[in-house]
Amino acid sequence: MLSLFAALSLTVVYRVTLNLPGLPYSTELRHPGSVEFLNTSKHLVEGVEHILRSIPGDHRATVLQYRYHKEVGTFGHVDVYSDTVDARIRKAFDQAIRVGKIGTFAVSPDGYEIHVIKASNTSCNPEEFSCADGSCIEAKKRCDGHADCADHSDERSRHAKCNRHAPIIFQKQKTIRVRPGGQLVLAAVIDMVPHDRQVVWSRHGHILGQGGLTTTEDSRIHVYHNHDEYSLHIDYMNRQDEGEYLVTVEGMGVEAKFHVEISSEHLPEQTEGCPEGERACKSGHCIPTHQFCDRERQCPDGDDEHDCPTVICARNELRCAVDNVCMPLTFRCDGWKDCADGTDELACPATKAVKAPGAKSVASKPTVTCADGSAPEYSL
Repeated sequence: MLSLFAALSLTVVYRVTLNLPGLPYSTELRHPGSVEFLNTSKHLVEGVEHILRSIPGDHRATVLQYRYHKEVGTFGHVDVYSDTVDARIRKAFDQAIRVGKIGTFAVSPDGYEIHVIKASNTSCNPEEFSCADGSCIEAKKRCDGHADCADHSDERSRHAKCNRHAPIIFQKQKTIRVRPGGQLVLAAVIDMVPHDRQVVWSRHGHILGQGGLTTTEDSRIHVYHNHDEYSLHIDYMNRQDEGEYLVTVEGMGVEAKFHVEISSEHLPEQTEGCPEGERACKSGHCIPTHQFCDRERQCPDGDDEHDCPTVICARNELRCAVDNVCMPLTFRCDGWKDCADGTDELACPATKAVKAPGAKSVASKPTVTCADGSAPEYSL
């Protein structure tokens, strides 16, 4: 079957860590999609692409995140997508670090790093697997016990990574309704994505973005990538934006679909007294209207998830009663509450742990919280 996807020309990804000592750090800068994040990133991307302008080929930069170190200062983590492996890209960054300037930003050698995290010259599409000889097969045939590549590389552990767990996509919401002129936010948490694979967003076979890079010319569309969280945002939605959107782990045969509808019925209204496009919780806090009924509690009392349409889960999923989200059936009775209300651990068969004489009981999945009660970004 002929693929609908346009082949990705940007097949090489450099990950660069830049020390930006003159950049003040703030909570807003920490969150991708915030005004400060977007404005700062725009200038940093312009500076990075400027130092690469004389190198032949197509080179595009995107900022993944900003982080702060109490001794060193602010770091910017940047991905550079290119259509070729070229030693001059590394040399351009090295030279900029020596000079101490990238665009309008001062840069320091402390903590500076650059690595090639993906270097594939394949012409295969995201839903195809690239054989070692460069040919393409359907990604779902990878590691299925039958050699489909002429060189059998789709069944070899070293090339196809058959001995590794496949990525798992957790969708916060599968069917999304948006008001005309509103903002669409598609969000997914994807575990175990290999470092040399990209997460690709598409619609009708047209690629909208990969990783944290927006590849479409539609200025309303932005994609973000922060650790294992991936999202696609579209501003000023209209009827032409309705339909099915796809998020795919490149070459792994792993994908998930989102169904988007434009509707003026039963959607949260803007609240008087809140900023434009926001609605008030019962507590009085204002949050964006698209965060109501998005299967994630943002209001202090959780009332942004009250009286929402019941999500329909697939056969291989279970529904959390309070959260109104779907979880893989494999999470059921695994000894860990994945649903906030513990739905996945109710009515489980009794098990008896075997413990060696004198051994102490140890929690299998300890939970750690920050001082304010929130979950930590990193946890040992």
